[in-house]
Amino acid sequence: MRIAIDAMGGDAGPSVIVDGALVAARHLQVGLLLVGDAAAIEGELARHPVASLFRRIDVQIIDAPDRVEMSESPALALRKKPRASIRVAADAVRQGRADALFSAGHT
Repeated sequence: MRIAIDAMGGDAGPSVIVDGALVAARHLQVGLLLVGDAAAIEGELARHPVASLFRRIDVQIIDAPDRVEMSESPALALRKKPRASIRVAADAVRQGRADALFSAGHT
């Protein structure tokens, strides 16, 4: 199973989102698609000891340059931001690249 994760969602994304995703991947033996600002996600992965185990933990990054801010209307933001992390993650599920989606955002 592979889970698409909106790494930019929530108030503290991507730091706590990446932390939790790696714990889930390690303990539940699931693959991850971390969706969001690729440079920010890579920075968060680099500070994790488990980051060196990428080949043993199925972790992939999908770059999505936009994010839906907590103060934005979700519907309006998704129309205005086709490359928002939540939308790109949902598209990954629709395309069969992931089996499920998680977002801590209000969307």
